Amino acid sequence: MKGEPYYSEPVVSVVIPTYGREAMLCATVQAVLDLRYPHFEVIIVDKTLHHESDTERFLSKCAAQGKVRWIQDAQANLPRARNIGVFYAKGELVVFLDDDCTPVPDLLEKYVRHFSDSLVVGVGGRVALNETELTRNYPLPIGIAQAADQWKLLLNRYTTSLPDALRIGGGNSCWRRQTLIALGGFHEDFRANAYGEDVEFVARARKSGGRVGYDPEAAMIHHMETSGGCRMTVEKNFLFARNKARNYYYTVIRAKGYGFAIFEASRRCVSPLFTVLHRRKATQHEHQRPINLPRPGPVSEILVRDQPIFYKVWEVLKLKAPQILASTLGIIEGFGDAWKNRRITGHYLQTSQACQQTRVINPQENRGGYDGRSF
Repeated sequence: MKGEPYYSEPVVSVVIPTYGREAMLCATVQAVLDLRYPHFEVIIVDKTLHHESDTERFLSKCAAQGKVRWIQDAQANLPRARNIGVFYAKGELVVFLDDDCTPVPDLLEKYVRHFSDSLVVGVGGRVALNETELTRNYPLPIGIAQAADQWKLLLNRYTTSLPDALRIGGGNSCWRRQTLIALGGFHEDFRANAYGEDVEFVARARKSGGRVGYDPEAAMIHHMETSGGCRMTVEKNFLFARNKARNYYYTVIRAKGYGFAIFEASRRCVSPLFTVLHRRKATQHEHQRPINLPRPGPVSEILVRDQPIFYKVWEVLKLKAPQILASTLGIIEGFGDAWKNRRITGHYLQTSQACQQTRVINPQENRGGYDGRSF
């Protein structure tokens, strides 16, 4: 699938899904409003039922002034929030940003330049954790691009060509709106923090014949706010392990098929066994540790004991039993749900039909976007 090439400055819709964020959300919105680009709008898809008074005042003021469109929806689901943003978007391009980030001032310009190629349907940007990492000459997250393109990026950070990406993060990405709609939008059948929903959509976009690229200069700082967002639904417990395993294999099956998913599940089951059976003992030097042993923690403490192998295996199994059980249930559910929903592409149509349940704070639609210009 390909779109029309852009030879001027297309309108860009910046969609910010948010849940349970307060001061950080306000800082993110202000940073987005300060971006250097002539034609863009800001859409906040808010899943928070009740905000703090300062946040409420800030968002209400921005909406009243026509700077943002503030859309409230009670159902906490990240892919659904993205689909709602696409439904209300007026721009040819849609940029998704996390609600706890600071984008570089020319983020939209960096994205737009790639869509003069009609084959490009989506581009992912770089996610740094702080200012130091943002300026570091290391543009490529490992595993994000194809092998040939990894060398291109590592050898020349400022390459003019766009490397093809196998996966890009949903929290800093740009897509053609027509592609998002044509492919059915994002799949809303992901649980909890919706782990893998962006990877699944990239796989569909690539299968449709479109190019998905990665540009390290389209960067943002991800502040990893501990409260709110997806981290409100992510806890290191039985349910988290179960949902993560389910979402992971659900994504793998939809992206690469059942054969690869079975291989991946087998590999993940066997590789810890080799680690447990590894007979090398920990070195006496504090600054070193044996190869193939896990990082310091309860498991590594068991493995370095001077005890029979079968005892080590038993101790590790007892320690990891809840996680193993949760992951096993998650794998079964992932395979089952993937088969049940094998004919479903995305949920954009259902979401667009249900958008009457959302509440638009400024119902005049703000067709002029942030700068008030006509679309």
